[in-house]
Amino acid sequence: MGKIFRYFFLGLCLSGVLLGISFFLPLTFNKSSIASSSGSNDACLKCHKLERLHKVLPNGEKMALYVDPEKFQASVHGSMDCLSCHADLNVKEHPRPMKIASVREYKKIVSANCVNCHAIESLSPIHKNIVKENKLSCAECHGSHYIKPIKEEFDRIAKDCLKCHKLERLHKVLPNGEKMALYVDSKKFYDSAHGNKVHCLFCHQDIDKSTHPKPIKIESRYSYSKGVNQNCLTCHPASGLSSFHQNIVKEGKTLCSECHNSHYVKPIKLVRKQTQECIKCHKVERLPKVLGNGDKMYLYVNSEKFAKTPHGKIGCFACHYDIYNTDFHPKPINIRSIKDYTKEMASRCTKCHTYESISKHPGHAIVARDKRFMCIDCHGYHTNIPVGVK
Repeated sequence: MGKIFRYFFLGLCLSGVLLGISFFLPLTFNKSSIASSSGSNDACLKCHKLERLHKVLPNGEKMALYVDPEKFQASVHGSMDCLSCHADLNVKEHPRPMKIASVREYKKIVSANCVNCHAIESLSPIHKNIVKENKLSCAECHGSHYIKPIKEEFDRIAKDCLKCHKLERLHKVLPNGEKMALYVDSKKFYDSAHGNKVHCLFCHQDIDKSTHPKPIKIESRYSYSKGVNQNCLTCHPASGLSSFHQNIVKEGKTLCSECHNSHYVKPIKLVRKQTQECIKCHKVERLPKVLGNGDKMYLYVNSEKFAKTPHGKIGCFACHYDIYNTDFHPKPINIRSIKDYTKEMASRCTKCHTYESISKHPGHAIVARDKRFMCIDCHGYHTNIPVGVK
C-alpha cells in the first residue's frame, strides 16, 4: 500500500511539473514571437513591412516606421533580431506609443546599443573619438536597417558620382563670376586617405540624392569650401586633434582643405614619401634660380637638417601648396623677387601657427602685430629648430 501511495504521489508531482511547463511555455515564447533568437523577425515585420506606417512626433517630424524586409535581410545585420538594437522596446507593452523627441534623438538612443557588439576598444581612432564626443550617432553615417559592408556601399555611391565628375570639362560658374571645377580625378581620389573608406556624401552632406544634379546655391568657392570643411569635424572631432590643430579650428581662419587638399587628401606616410621626392632634387647644391629682377634664389635644402626640424614631419606642401600639383612641377612659377616670395611664404605661417598660439610665447604677440618683422627672420626657412632647443 505504501509503495502504491509513493508512486501516486510521484505521479502527482510529475503532473504538476508538466502542467507548470505547459503554462509558462507560451509566456517564454511570447517574446520570441516578436523577435526570436534564431533571427526570425517575422512578427515585427508583419506590421513594419507596411509602407504607410509612420509616427508623427511632438516636434512635427514624420518618422517612417517602414522596413523593407528584403533590404534588411541583405544587410550586414540581416541575421540579427530586431531587439538586439531596439533594446528600448518593452515587448509586453508594444505597440504602445513610446515618447520620442525627434528622429535624430531616437537614432542616438538606438545607436548607443552599437557598442554592445562593436566594442569601443576595437574601433579605429577616428571612431573612438566620435563615440567619445557623443555628438554624432552611428546611424547618421552608417544608416539603420540597410547597412552594407563599407566597401560595397562606398563603391556604389562613388561610382555613381564619378560617372559625371570624372569629366574634365565639368564646371560651374558662380554668381561672383568664379569658375568652379567639378572634376575629380578618380585614380587620385581612390589613392587618397579617404579613398575606399568614405563615400562622397559623407563630406558633401548638402547634396540631396533625390534632386541632384539640381543646382545648389553656392556664393563663392571659399564659402562652399568653408561649409564642406565643417563636415571634417564630424569624423575628426576637435577633441581628438592635436593642440596645434585645435588652435587652427578654434580660430577658424584656415580651412582643412587649404593644407590637406579636398579630394586628394594624402595619408601621412604618403606625405613623407612625397617629401623625399622633393628632396631628391633639392638636396643638390646647384646654380641658383635667377629671378626677373636679377635676384639669385637658392633652391638647395639640407635634407638631414630639415628632417630634424618640426616641419620635417609634415611635408613640403604644407607651406609650398602653390606647387602642390607635382604633375606640372618643376614648371617655373612666377616669382618677382626674393623679398616678395619671402613675404608670401612668411604669411603662410599663421595658417597653422594662429595668433592665439603665437601670443603665448614671450614677445611673439608684439612681433606678430609689427609688420616690419617676419617669422623667418628669426626662425629661418628649412632649418628652424624646436622651441627650447639650442
